Amino acid sequence: AGPETGRSSVRFYHQIERINEDKYAKGEPVMRDLFVADDGSSLVYMDQDQAELRVMAVEADDQEMLSIFANKQDIHLATTASILGIPESGVGMVRLLDDRGSPIGQFHATAKDNRSRIGKKVNFGLAYGSEGHNLIKTGQWIDISGVEHNLTWGLLNAGMARWAVRFKGVANWKADLPDYARMAGGVVTNAFLRKRRFGKRLNSSIESEAKAAAREAINFPIQSELAHLVNRTIVLVHKYIQSLERVGKLKKGDVQLLITVHDSILYEVKDHLVPWFKGVLKQIAERPIPELKNYSFPISMGSGKTWTQ
Repeated sequence: AGPETGRSSVRFYHQIERINEDKYAKGEPVMRDLFVADDGSSLVYMDQDQAELRVMAVEADDQEMLSIFANKQDIHLATTASILGIPESGVGMVRLLDDRGSPIGQFHATAKDNRSRIGKKVNFGLAYGSEGHNLIKTGQWIDISGVEHNLTWGLLNAGMARWAVRFKGVANWKADLPDYARMAGGVVTNAFLRKRRFGKRLNSSIESEAKAAAREAINFPIQSELAHLVNRTIVLVHKYIQSLERVGKLKKGDVQLLITVHDSILYEVKDHLVPWFKGVLKQIAERPIPELKNYSFPISMGSGKTWTQ
């Protein structure tokens, strides 16, 4: 433990990179290949699906974002379309604006080609309290001819304005939360009553310090509530396994927790118990959460001899 959000922090494990899909497709080794189950056992991996964005949507009561998740639509595609001003499917016209908002060109592009370049980066930036403007430093989008274009302030500002209209719940929540924290004496309280105290930092006369505190204030309920979800899942699974061990239905070591990394959990499970355990894990992890308006947070699962599989 250590982070103020309540997340578990194990530095070595948290530095194990996610699977490099390009290397994996070529059959090249990746870091997660180092984690191998014992003979007769498999690794079962659970990951919360876009949990940070889902928590943010619930906190903000953003009906548009919640509808996208409920209908299993692509939130990154939706954000890409809003930022670039094009449809989510098919080809659209991106109108490039200079830093003053004056048109300087137009290019055909698709949201699908720019999903990871724009939508994904903006969404996770928003979850960490930014306004998406960090994209100006490194962000690029690609037209249908494969030509890369740098983002301009004009395009990004117009795009964020379109995004704020579509996702007004999240936009208003992000704008208001630092002010609510100031009125509460610099304290942010999450849905599980965990508090983070920012003291006078939110009112600092040093602009960079005040902005950093505001970003942390927005990020705190998202990260801390997600930590509660994952930690409670671990505890509930542990208690259930213990209850079965006590009555002799499971042996000690049949199911073992290995690692938790942010919003994911890795177990080692005896091979014959894997299908059963997956059902148990799904039922517990996707339980309705009363503190978050009884929302159920879906998970993805996989199993294999290594963490990569």
